[in-house]
Amino acid sequence: MSTVTHYDVIRENGGGSLYRAVREVESDENAPSAPWVRLTAAEYAAEIAAQPVPVPTGVTRRQLLLALYDAAGLTEDAILAQLGAIADAPARYRATTEFKHATEFARAHPLVAQLASDLSLTSAQVDDIFRAAAAL
Repeated sequence: MSTVTHYDVIRENGGGSLYRAVREVESDENAPSAPWVRLTAAEYAAEIAAQPVPVPTGVTRRQLLLALYDAAGLTEDAILAQLGAIADAPARYRATTEFKHATEFARAHPLVAQLASDLSLTSAQVDDIFRAAAAL
């Protein structure tokens, strides 16, 4: 039996990171059905760049405000005005307080979903805003 070296790009579960794995196969019957090739540095970089950027679970207040302005021209005052339009006084107070005093915004927080709906932003748009915010 001969040993054959195969090269593969494996995506880490849940992490979005790519790793090059090398494995040795003892015989041809254990070899993968598709041909395996070693990636050049440029090909490997292209594989990494082609992977979707994960949506961050949270961003800072500064990051979110800048990303909202860059993406949709929304200022802090515009968002506060939107929150001020909530009809139910206790809900309005809670939402305004959450927004004004949060130091970090979680993507999964109900206020983010409420603001997205009120501002006619799709879930995909909010994900893109969070991605952009994380890069700031």
